[in-house]
Amino acid sequence: MALELKSKTKNLSHVEIASLLFHIEVQIHVFHLGAKSNGSFAVHMALNGLYSGIQDQIDSLVETLQGKTKSLLKGYLNYPYDDYENKEQVIKYITDCLNKLESYRVSLPSNFANIDNQVQVIIDSLESTVYKLTFLQ
Repeated sequence: MALELKSKTKNLSHVEIASLLFHIEVQIHVFHLGAKSNGSFAVHMALNGLYSGIQDQIDSLVETLQGKTKSLLKGYLNYPYDDYENKEQVIKYITDCLNKLESYRVSLPSNFANIDNQVQVIIDSLESTVYKLTFLQ
């Protein structure tokens, strides 16, 4: 699955990032519930740790964005969800999301350092999960 964000520029909007983050939360939960086959318990547990911890991180980031910009985000985007196929699919999905988050955070103005920090915490959670999916069976 490749999430195609609506922005034609490299700089993603706040609502695009919020939409992506909400998608990550639910998509990871869908993958978690569908994990099957050899090594699926390790996948199931790694994804459980991610989706259960990332929800508060996302909520905090979106609230901070709205406070920083003094406006409510509107026009959230919807993306389809995929069923679990294998852990390689999940690693690719997370890696694609990491690339989009990294692109967003490096485009932030200097007075958004606190937002950047929050995005980095989410990136940490995603990268830690990639480690668990890659090396722990």
